[in-house]
Amino acid sequence: QMAFGSVTEGPFADVRVRQAVSHAINRAAIVDKVLFGMGQPAAGPFPESMAFAAKGLKVPAFDPEAAEALLTEAGWVEKDGVRRKGGEPFEVMLYTYPQRPGLPPMATALQGMLGRIGIRVSVKILDWSAILKKMRPQDMRIVASASAMYPDPDFFLRGHYYSKGNNNVWGYANPKVDALF
Repeated sequence: QMAFGSVTEGPFADVRVRQAVSHAINRAAIVDKVLFGMGQPAAGPFPESMAFAAKGLKVPAFDPEAAEALLTEAGWVEKDGVRRKGGEPFEVMLYTYPQRPGLPPMATALQGMLGRIGIRVSVKILDWSAILKKMRPQDMRIVASASAMYPDPDFFLRGHYYSKGNNNVWGYANPKVDALF
C-alpha cells in the first residue's frame, strides 16, 4: 500500500498528481522483477479470493504518457528531467521500513519509475514509528498492507478511509465515503 503524506496540502492535494503517480507505476514489473513473480498486481485493498472483495476491479493502467500529461495539466512542468511548479522542484521522500524484506527494493523500483516522469524521489528506510514522526505533506510511504488479515472489511477500510479513521493520517475526506461507512 502506498500512502501520501497529505492529500489536503502539498503536491498530492491535486488528484491529478495522485493519478499521475498511479499511472507511472508498472505494477506487473514490480511483481515480476522485484517480488520474483510472487503475487499479483493489486486492483484494490482485498484479493478477489476474499468473499467481500469487489470482483472485477481493474489494475490501474501503467501509462507514463498519461502520467506526464496529468502532471503538466496540474502545472508541473518538466525542466532538465525534473518537474517544477513555481520554480520549485517536485521532490519527495519515499519512506519504508526494513521488517518486510520486499519493501526496500520496491521503494527503489518506485524511485526509478517516478523519476522517469520527472518526480525526484529519495528513499529512506526507517522503523515504522520514526516514519510517522518524519513524514511531511509532500512525502510518501509504502507498507505491507495487512488488509487480508481482517475477517470484516469495515475494520481496515474505516480505519484508513473514513475521515475520522484512526489510520487516516493523510487527511482523506469524502462525504460520500463517510456516508457509506
